[in-house]
Amino acid sequence: MTVPPELPDFATLMGMRRDGRTLREIADALDVIPSEVWRQLTDGAQGAQQDTQASAGSAAGDPRSVEEMTGWDIDARHRNTGAMRRLMTFNRMQQCLEVKESHRRDLLDWVQEMSGVGVVLDYHPEASPNDACRTGGFYFRRRETADEYFFRRHG
Repeated sequence: MTVPPELPDFATLMGMRRDGRTLREIADALDVIPSEVWRQLTDGAQGAQQDTQASAGSAAGDPRSVEEMTGWDIDARHRNTGAMRRLMTFNRMQQCLEVKESHRRDLLDWVQEMSGVGVVLDYHPEASPNDACRTGGFYFRRRETADEYFFRRHG
């Protein structure tokens, strides 16, 4: 039986992402599949989020919104979209809240596809319909080294 290679910790993987490496490039360098890199990143991000919540605490104990996570002011007409559902799934995962397995898998597949072509999700309420969202608002843009996740954070 083959023992899977041990992946570097979250901080190391995030450093590789900040250096502009895609999930596929990291996975190839570590001799694993991209989903293993993504899993390590999301598990590490969840742990970091738990640490942050435990140390800072939430005033009302309410989960944060997608808008708080992204820094975007999302228009009502863009809230019932696939892109928004995936953002909500990621937000729930970050907060260690229950997520349907089918939604988690959909998010993982989508992020891997985005990573493979070097793009992240962004938002502007006036963006025209496009490949990211048929109603507009959400759109893809080239990944930059400052992008920590699969979306471009504003503010």
